[in-house]
Amino acid sequence: MDRILERYRATRYSCLAVIFLAPCISILSAPSSKAQASETIRIGGTGSALTTMKHIVDAYRRTRSDLVANIVPNLGSGGGIKATAAGAIDLGLSARPLKVEEQALAIMAREVARTPLVIATAAPKAPSHISQSELIGMIDGTRLTWPDGSRLRYILRPKTDAEHTLLSNLSPQVAAALDKAHASQSMNIAATDQDTADTLENIPGSIGTTTLALIMSEKRPLKILSLDGVLPSLESVRGDRYPLYKPLYLITVSNPKPQVRAIIAFIESTEGAQLLTDNGYFAVKSTPSP
Repeated sequence: MDRILERYRATRYSCLAVIFLAPCISILSAPSSKAQASETIRIGGTGSALTTMKHIVDAYRRTRSDLVANIVPNLGSGGGIKATAAGAIDLGLSARPLKVEEQALAIMAREVARTPLVIATAAPKAPSHISQSELIGMIDGTRLTWPDGSRLRYILRPKTDAEHTLLSNLSPQVAAALDKAHASQSMNIAATDQDTADTLENIPGSIGTTTLALIMSEKRPLKILSLDGVLPSLESVRGDRYPLYKPLYLITVSNPKPQVRAIIAFIESTEGAQLLTDNGYFAVKSTPSP
């Protein structure tokens, strides 16, 4: 089964010419003596939600210690969907709905939450807000410095990534800027959500997209910029004032294991909704779709 997961990682990274692989399994919750007889469930997919899921599983285990859950890193949404369909993981996490070809698989997608997709930076002299036109200049390379004259570096996401698609949908002008940036082959590209956050923290003057959920759940020291005068927040996304958000879909087979059904029920409970809020998501009500 681990070889199947490595294949999904390799497929994702080969498109990006990235040659590294993260450790295969990161333990979320070590089995207790009571839980050793329980069946372990594997969870993986979009990086934005991985630490949030760790917090949710930890909370679930405080009163229901029979759950043993492992997290599989570096799959991304597409890898999580494919791995769930293949039986390599039990619960996939996706930042997008199923594509047409994925709808033919024996799996279901259930949207449970949304988080703002934010423009963020660790640059100390960065402004608190930018306009869409300023963002376009940062993306296409026509704006190369911060107001204090220091170097500005925009961090792209792969064209296959959900964040690239979401940002492209902001406007035709933003989509054209992203196309130009990718065509230049001289821009920095971060493969995963965690890679992006690390890059934003460690490369001086860098700026790019991440999510409120990742920043909050991982306690990242990143500054979130308002866009066209609107600060990304749960309230501004819920009120349709801020246009960019990243959904969270839970992916399962049509008849998931009891433990998977139990953790989904917990996520959709009042306690689960509060945990989502505490980690930068807001819960949404939806029904599973094939």
